[in-house]
Amino acid sequence: MKDYKLTLHSVLCQTGRLILSYRAKIGKTEEKKKNEIVTPADIAANEYITEQLSKKYPEIPIFSEEGTKDKSQCRTRWIVDPLDGTTPWVWGNSGFSISVALEDKGQIVVGAVYDPVMKEFFYAEKNRGATRNSKPIKPVKNIPLKEMFVVVDWGNKKEERKEGLSYLKHFFLPEMFARRVVPQFAPALGLCRIAEGRIHALVCNITYVEDHSAGALILQEAGGYCSNFYHTKSFKHRERGIIAANERATHKLIVKFLKSKGFSLKD
Repeated sequence: MKDYKLTLHSVLCQTGRLILSYRAKIGKTEEKKKNEIVTPADIAANEYITEQLSKKYPEIPIFSEEGTKDKSQCRTRWIVDPLDGTTPWVWGNSGFSISVALEDKGQIVVGAVYDPVMKEFFYAEKNRGATRNSKPIKPVKNIPLKEMFVVVDWGNKKEERKEGLSYLKHFFLPEMFARRVVPQFAPALGLCRIAEGRIHALVCNITYVEDHSAGALILQEAGGYCSNFYHTKSFKHRERGIIAANERATHKLIVKFLKSKGFSLKD
């Protein structure tokens, strides 16, 4: 396999600087569809990434969350989320990232996620482990549930929000499922945080290929575990939703808990 790391590091770091240059324009948004927002920073980042990848690797088509041109459904393609976590970005908060994955013949083989605020570059290649700023990372394992930090998210449509708020409520009441359970809105970065041990699990009923492809590979290569939300036996990046954890035992606890509360999860 080609060496993609140096190119992706350069492209994502430059994209991060580009996004941060838009901080003075925070608050300017458009609604691309109901309850989903896009900003000038999203558009500029998308244009830069797709231009650079097309120049360097003209033979590889691109699927990007933004825009209308780059929507390749090929089994070999780049998968780009130019600004994962637009919601925190819009109001001037940290907790957003840039995510790029390479799908080769239907499998994710490269994942890169960059946090422009923390200046942290997460990278993984299939069967070669995962790193943050070139240093190997691993999840924290064998941690009691009462000490875990769990993050949750949900989709934007009415029924998706209703379901998400329902499992959030169950994680809180009648008692806390873990030490901390908080909403978050940047799944790619959340998956990397599990991979490096800063958080321990993530639950989201609706994530898409651009949201989770890179981060899931990084998590799996670091030694963590994930599945789709509605089908919990395995993880398929083209299927929606994700339940991710520091280890399989934690994942099993989450799935068992959600099933006990009546959620329609299949093995």
